[in-house]
Amino acid sequence: MPLRTDHYPTVLLTAIVAGLFSIVVAALLVVDYTRRSNDLALELPEYQTLKQQLSQEPDNTSLREQIRKIDFQLREEYFRQRRFTSHGAYLLAGGVVFWLITLRLAFTLRRKLPKPTGQPSREDPDARVADYGIPAVAMLVLLLAGTTFALRTLSPDALPDQREELATLSKLGLSKLGLSKLGLSKLGKTQNESTPSPKGPADTKLPTPAEIARNWPRFRGPRGNGVSAYTNSPTTWDASTGAGILWQTPVPLPGNSSPTVWGDAVFVTGASDQRHEVYCFDAKSGAIRWQKEIRRTPQGAKTPEVSEETGYAASTCATDGLRVYTMFANGDVAALDFNGQLVWTVGLGTPKNIYGHAASLALARDLLIVQFDQGSAKEGKSQLLALRTATGQIAWRAARDVPNSWSSPIVVEGEGQARIITAASPWVIAYRATDGAELWRSKSLRADVGPSPVHADGVVYVVSEFPCLSAIRDDGKGDITKTHVAWTADAGLADTCGPLVTDQFVLLLASFGTLTCYDKKAGGEPLWEIDFDDSFSSSPGLVGNRVYLFGEEGKSWVVEIDRDGGKIISESNLGQPCVTSPAFQDGRIYIRGKETLFCLGTKEEN
Repeated sequence: MPLRTDHYPTVLLTAIVAGLFSIVVAALLVVDYTRRSNDLALELPEYQTLKQQLSQEPDNTSLREQIRKIDFQLREEYFRQRRFTSHGAYLLAGGVVFWLITLRLAFTLRRKLPKPTGQPSREDPDARVADYGIPAVAMLVLLLAGTTFALRTLSPDALPDQREELATLSKLGLSKLGLSKLGLSKLGKTQNESTPSPKGPADTKLPTPAEIARNWPRFRGPRGNGVSAYTNSPTTWDASTGAGILWQTPVPLPGNSSPTVWGDAVFVTGASDQRHEVYCFDAKSGAIRWQKEIRRTPQGAKTPEVSEETGYAASTCATDGLRVYTMFANGDVAALDFNGQLVWTVGLGTPKNIYGHAASLALARDLLIVQFDQGSAKEGKSQLLALRTATGQIAWRAARDVPNSWSSPIVVEGEGQARIITAASPWVIAYRATDGAELWRSKSLRADVGPSPVHADGVVYVVSEFPCLSAIRDDGKGDITKTHVAWTADAGLADTCGPLVTDQFVLLLASFGTLTCYDKKAGGEPLWEIDFDDSFSSSPGLVGNRVYLFGEEGKSWVVEIDRDGGKIISESNLGQPCVTSPAFQDGRIYIRGKETLFCLGTKEEN
């Protein structure tokens, strides 16, 4: 039967119903999506901990059976979510197409209605709208209820009833392991970020402060300041002759991470857009003891866009003598034991970073600290996280109102509590290490922030190319911008290399090749400057009163410093470009070139 203009009200009502149907289906899809986690359940550190427990108790048949059951349920829930999305997408597409067709017909049939002259006749098609209204609404309600029921029937929940599920999980101890991170309604609400996660298995023996001081456990050493505990480092070497080089070993994959050292083990990372690896070198011989591929998590499946200067493996490892911890540009964090066995992996998601993620890891006793700045400040994506070193569980996280940065956090002990200091535009922020509570902040930075902060004698020193070098007293609360900045300076500012602080001086190394020295207490005008014929990305190191500089082209210098000036006592060459920072040990320096890991020293000293 051909459509006539008097069919307009019916077609219009049909279009309205189709539109509402599409909106509700879309809402159901959005609600279902928000209930999920970005984590694939089977990759959660808690689940991996259970599997590790089973590997230690292979005869525990009850535990094995329970893990199999949970494994099946989690996989079913994973695919249920995908089915729900697929079926809902088809319904949504059909509803939108039907809505567009009926809406088009309604506009075609619409006619100019006459002015009403009295009580409308029931023969008037417009008057029939009132008659059709209640049945249409009832039809809409039934249609939406049927749609919801159909979606649920086509993709039923795979997880057990809440009471039965809790009983099962309690047997495994999973209810204490934060499985709410799955984002499933039957597993409870997502944990509040301000509440620390329950502790997993605790480490029985953490390193003492003396052990940490003897080693080089993180970027720029034990305190993140580039200062060596030893005074007998070599001062000359030559790659062309091999003089002053104990060994040199090629690193299989490229990376800009600096070496970390614990005992007789040296760690670096390497990565391409396809593969991520961790390497352990023998400190005495240079032989590769093991290399371990870190397979991508689902959260880090997307390959990030990175600059050549950053690469895919810019974050320097951290170690506590029990495990080595590493992070790659796709946001994957992993822990390995000293035999190269994977302990846990956590995917934080591929960060939104214009150059690529480069912040290195730090340790605060049994917490691994990750400065995960990304996007713009308005997007609210940046955060500081603390992961439990034994399990990878997130102990706490703190939201940060800053954009992407490339600075690494430092951990400051003392005054009865450990503090974490971070730098990113425009804030230098101190956090309490135990729970992530903010202690103070100072508005002292601007634009891109690459150099890491340094702490010495109760003062935090931060620098970026804009606006200045700042010395901030570390004993305030709240916003201390106007009350605790002891002094500022604006000459020789660094955009990549971190400050170097001695007992008397603060030194800055600009990327364009100028070393600038300030009085540590007064600041003001520079005491002196030295220019070098190279560019720099490597942060300077200090051994006694000697400053070690490694240029991007492979040249290196050792400079003796005092108040009257700096004296270059040696100039050497690695034979290949270098953008990483040195690791100092007893009589040795470990430094990574573009292709090779070097051990600098002399046989007599070792």
